[in-house]
Amino acid sequence: MAQDTSQMQNPFMVGERIYLRPLESAQDNHLYATWMNDEEIRRDFSIYPTSDTRGKERLEQLYKDGKHIIFGVALKSDSRLIGLVGLKEINILTRALSSIYFEANF
Repeated sequence: MAQDTSQMQNPFMVGERIYLRPLESAQDNHLYATWMNDEEIRRDFSIYPTSDTRGKERLEQLYKDGKHIIFGVALKSDSRLIGLVGLKEINILTRALSSIYFEANF
C-alpha cells in the first residue's frame, strides 16, 4: 500500500518518522549556512565561514557536479528540516565514495 506523501515536500525516500528530500537553495540556505558554521560540523566539512548567500550558491552547485549527493532530513509530522545526510566524493566509475555523513539539529 502506497504512503500518502501529499503533505511532504518532494519526498525521495520515506521512513517511519522522517523522510529524505532534495535541498532547495532559496528555502534551505539559512539552515544550511547555520549548520556549516557550527563548530562541530565545520571541523569535518568546511573550514570556511558560510553566509546565507554563500550557502545558497553551494546548494545550487551540489547537484550540478555529480560528486556529492545531499538530502535534507525532514520530519513527516510537519516537514521541518532537521538535518542533512549525504554521500561525498562519489566516483561513478569505481562505485566508490569517500564518506557518508549525517548531521541532525532537533
